[in-house]
Amino acid sequence: MGPLTSVRASSREDPDTVYELTFSLENKPFPMTFAQLLPHGSTIGAFEYIDEEVDRYFESRWPVCLAARGNVSVPCAVASLSEDDLADILLFARVLLWEIPGEQPNPDIPPDQRATRLGYRRQFLHSQMLDIVGNRRHRNVAYFSETELGDPIGPGVITLDLPFSDTQPNELVWSPILRMENRRDRDLDMPRILAAIDAIKRHYNSYTELGDARRLLGAGEVRASIRSAASSVDASLLYLRQANSIAAPPRGLMFDEKVEHALRSAGLPSYTELEPAKARLLLYLYRARNSMHEGDCYYIDLNGQRNVIRGPQDAQPLIDAAGEFVLWVDSLV
Repeated sequence: MGPLTSVRASSREDPDTVYELTFSLENKPFPMTFAQLLPHGSTIGAFEYIDEEVDRYFESRWPVCLAARGNVSVPCAVASLSEDDLADILLFARVLLWEIPGEQPNPDIPPDQRATRLGYRRQFLHSQMLDIVGNRRHRNVAYFSETELGDPIGPGVITLDLPFSDTQPNELVWSPILRMENRRDRDLDMPRILAAIDAIKRHYNSYTELGDARRLLGAGEVRASIRSAASSVDASLLYLRQANSIAAPPRGLMFDEKVEHALRSAGLPSYTELEPAKARLLLYLYRARNSMHEGDCYYIDLNGQRNVIRGPQDAQPLIDAAGEFVLWVDSLV
């Protein structure tokens, strides 16, 4: 990683304000839970600002960030800038992050990180004051702005290094995109937005269980790892059904058929057709978890062969398949 490029630019509306920024790719530099879709008020202790479950999700979903650092030169005293002036500065800094000159998408944001559906995201200005350990405070703002095709799907923040003020914003925050089928407008879609956010709270569980599965596997606790990995896939499917108002699958379906039922009902691609080997591993993961009712840990493959899971090396492909599926579903919903 390291510097990608530098830019010196001004907006057409304010050519006297000059931005000099250097871009880089870096690991997620700080907890991003303040930028989640769920409005969340500030708490009082420093570490209470961080929801570990949400942060684990963000780190799994967006482990690398596009960052820009630099200076903004303004033609007047900073203290004389109005709230609108500061908002314009923050918003144009985001334009420079998302686009290159000529209003072309920034190539440093991969195509799979840009929206292919219309939706909404929570977005707000904040008079931010970091806590004693440098964590950012939440703000309980439930304003959802419309997003367009091609917008970056991930969360973000732009901060100006200004003296703290209760009245002047120094930060622009935006959440991940909430994709919305048949989007209308905020007022009409608000019940659907709130229902989807409620489902997302449960969706974080899939990443928590996945993290537990990997940790347990590393500790040699194979059976517990299998249980957590299967639960992560269950939670991901529940989120998929809730986000698309899909009823529970019919009884008697095998696990891979339950996956296909949810995807088909949501109008999404078939995982079995795209990744047949990985879909088969999900079925084996489910069978291995079910075998624990017998006090054992094994699965019967499609050839009728009994495969006993004796150690981490046997479980690793099943845990990896769960992780890849959870991330794949998250990229589609």
